Amino acid sequence: MSNPNDICRITPHVVAYRALALALADRVGRHHLPLRDDASDINELLLPDAVHYELSKDMLRMIYRRNRCGHLDARVQPGPTFAALGEIRWRLTRCRTTDIDQVNLLEEVGWSLREIFQTDPDTAGAPVATVPEIVAFPQRKAV
Repeated sequence: MSNPNDICRITPHVVAYRALALALADRVGRHHLPLRDDASDINELLLPDAVHYELSKDMLRMIYRRNRCGHLDARVQPGPTFAALGEIRWRLTRCRTTDIDQVNLLEEVGWSLREIFQTDPDTAGAPVATVPEIVAFPQRKAV
């Protein structure tokens, strides 16, 4: 592969899980997401020397589960992926031992996902908006 980001940009919103994980690792740094490129399943993907190993492991597994992946090359979608990230963020904000570096990592992952999916997380998975019809109401009668 010439550019690891090319694999993620097959078309907007269509990404393979493995490609997503590798693109995230390249964007946020391999020290945060040290991944085995040749992993055959989710349990082999993340190496144990990640700076925030538990957070990284939880995040990768939650994205995998929320997208109902059965293998590392399964397709993932923006909606379930951002939902997984939101759940991890919610847990972090409630944990007494959370440090600012964990929050910063999660924020960086969120921005990276937005770039990878070429989408806005606020509308990911939302139905396409239609132009509302303007309805005229009759004049109000004076009482």
